[in-house]
Amino acid sequence: MNYDIFLPQERVEKEAPLWSNRILTQYVAEHAVERAGHVAVAEVHPDPEGVPEVKREPYDLTYGQLWREARFLAFYLRKRGIRPGDVVSVQLPNWTEFVIIALALTRIGAVINSIAPIYRRKEMSFFINRSHSRGIVIPTVLRGFNYLKMVEDIRSECPDLEMIWTVGDPSLPTSLDHPYSIEGRDAPSEEKLGPMPDPNEVAFVLFTAGTTGEPKGVLHTHNTADAIEKPLSEALCLTSEDVFWFPSTVGHGTGHFHGVIGAMRLGATLVLPDKWDFRSIDYTLNKWHCTYTVGATPFLIDTIEHGSEEALRHMRIFLCGGAYIPEEVMRRAYRRMPNCSVLRCWGQSENGTVTVSRPSDPLEKVIRTDGRLNLDKELQVRDSETKKVLPPGVEGELWTRGPSLFVGYLNSPDKTRKSIDEDGWLQTGDRGRLDRDGYMTMSGRSKDIIIRGGENFPVKEIEDLLSTHPAIVEVAIVAMPDQRLQEKACAYIAVRSGTHFNFQEMIRFLDSKGIAKRKYPEHLEVLPELPKTTTGKIRKRDLRTMIAEKIGLPEVNVYESAY
Repeated sequence: MNYDIFLPQERVEKEAPLWSNRILTQYVAEHAVERAGHVAVAEVHPDPEGVPEVKREPYDLTYGQLWREARFLAFYLRKRGIRPGDVVSVQLPNWTEFVIIALALTRIGAVINSIAPIYRRKEMSFFINRSHSRGIVIPTVLRGFNYLKMVEDIRSECPDLEMIWTVGDPSLPTSLDHPYSIEGRDAPSEEKLGPMPDPNEVAFVLFTAGTTGEPKGVLHTHNTADAIEKPLSEALCLTSEDVFWFPSTVGHGTGHFHGVIGAMRLGATLVLPDKWDFRSIDYTLNKWHCTYTVGATPFLIDTIEHGSEEALRHMRIFLCGGAYIPEEVMRRAYRRMPNCSVLRCWGQSENGTVTVSRPSDPLEKVIRTDGRLNLDKELQVRDSETKKVLPPGVEGELWTRGPSLFVGYLNSPDKTRKSIDEDGWLQTGDRGRLDRDGYMTMSGRSKDIIIRGGENFPVKEIEDLLSTHPAIVEVAIVAMPDQRLQEKACAYIAVRSGTHFNFQEMIRFLDSKGIAKRKYPEHLEVLPELPKTTTGKIRKRDLRTMIAEKIGLPEVNVYESAY
């Protein structure tokens, strides 16, 4: 597949000294020799709560075993016709097979499109068609949902999709459950795996929640992805002896980049719970002596609320971002985990972690700001109108660039040019300010999204769907404060005269649209009409105030664009 990417020669010349010019499998191949017996990936499976699915045995691999399995799978995929540049979508939970598949695709120069398991047929059809995926890897059944049936149902809508592989039922002809290596057989040689990919070729397509209702495919090369993790590891002093604990899904940028790539490039152990269950915290941390994680605010709250003193003593760094973190939560975390540096960060899929606190930073800076510049990154605070750089202490739009900056939006060169200026700076859509010591505090966002537990969901998509209901005249979805998730979604609607609409009808209607349930609003309010400005724009700020007052919690801090 040909990509229209943002990688001008002047950028290559500027950033080449900052790039490793290596692909991830080169790191893993070295670890397979130098740390062959060190555990690379370990699974944790909280007991299912009455959900009918096959009980899965943990699948743990050392670096020697992992690299062997990845090479056999890479050879298998080549024989099946996957070529450099081909996109393969992978919608798996946090299972070891995801890591094997990611390494295999990386080695042969294919492009991995990692997708979170929450998505359903409407989103999957979009992802597969937008990325022109030739293959897809899915679980057979997970937590009661039949993924294989879903993909088979939409296959006629996806003309480029040629191959379907499954994990979870070894009896199926589509199964990738069996280890690809056979004892006594030598793993395929490097020559059989084909030439090593160019580090500046596209390696990842990651769909983000769009602000216009349509997700954007963020493109990263081997070099830009490596440049996301290298400075972060250095800033946090991570080593091969750390144990990465990653409940965040590997189908999302946090789990894929900070978890899989972060651990694999260092030779550290990656511990993957296949779902978040606070009851497994003690078991996981005590069994694996986990030292490091990256997670949104709800993960931190659950950890300090439910983790025992014995389990939490192993943690060295808890990096928190993706959603607002109340100051009191940070202080409580330090009281509960006195041996752990609980740090804040800010970034986006397009450029990775831009600002991050360090363990050595003053505590008040750690608690009250979103950190200082990550190594090699650049940040400007600009005036919204003039685009001039603002002095310390003044709030404005946040612009960033660096060697980890993505190389464009998939099949959307116009969006790429609109987001990146002529000097290579990315307009993030977030707002904040820098203090005189260089610490950044994010103050809000101009994007119309809900950040529920660190995951971004565009409201326009659901607003557009609800507006098609015959009873609804107008609809607006706003962020509703929540003590645990920080934000939930509240739908405000006005209905036609003589009609009725309630929460149950909203759920039934959205169920019929085949979208991820995680996008559903948690609350519904019906008004005679929605408040508007003199120009007819719905006053979402008023609606946020109304729902906050109704439930008795502080209003969500969201910057509203004047446009």
